[in-house]
Amino acid sequence: HLRLGHFVEAREALVNALARHPAHPALRSTLASVAMASGQADEAIEILKALIEGGHDHPVNRYNLAYALMYARRFAEARDLLMTVLDDPAAPEAPVLLARCLHHLGETDEAIERLNKFLTQHPGHSEALGFLSLLHLDSMHSQEARQSAEQAIQRNPDDLSALVTLGSLALETQDDKVSTEYFEHALQRNPK
Repeated sequence: HLRLGHFVEAREALVNALARHPAHPALRSTLASVAMASGQADEAIEILKALIEGGHDHPVNRYNLAYALMYARRFAEARDLLMTVLDDPAAPEAPVLLARCLHHLGETDEAIERLNKFLTQHPGHSEALGFLSLLHLDSMHSQEARQSAEQAIQRNPDDLSALVTLGSLALETQDDKVSTEYFEHALQRNPK
């Protein structure tokens, strides 16, 4: 149900299972994922904090809590938590999420540095490349922004960050047709 986007059904199944096994950590963790997917970041934070405080202090739970904190716009808390799992193989996406937090905190140069380091180990990571393109765009590094965005688009033609970057770069050169194509594609990908 969660993978299909049926959040009501997923929640119902988990609540029923938790009624029989109230302390089951995997069920509680999955309920936190359902909360996040349905836009309930505060609920996810509450569930994940309780899991960690209850003895299930696993890097994945820390990463998921940082993710929820980020969506609750609690960027400094998310950053601090991500720093504890940054090099943990159980949370391989931590550097990418950390870069997003740093960007929101106005620490763009550090975010770029973290993503560049991550990309030396994962050169084809489209999400990292796409977000790196946005960071370069914000830092007015047009050439680097274009290069990262084009690499991201080659790997994932729907990468939202890369689409926005390429649309913005086309807008800067007054190429309205190309800019509109990228922005329309971005809007199809994410109408909000």
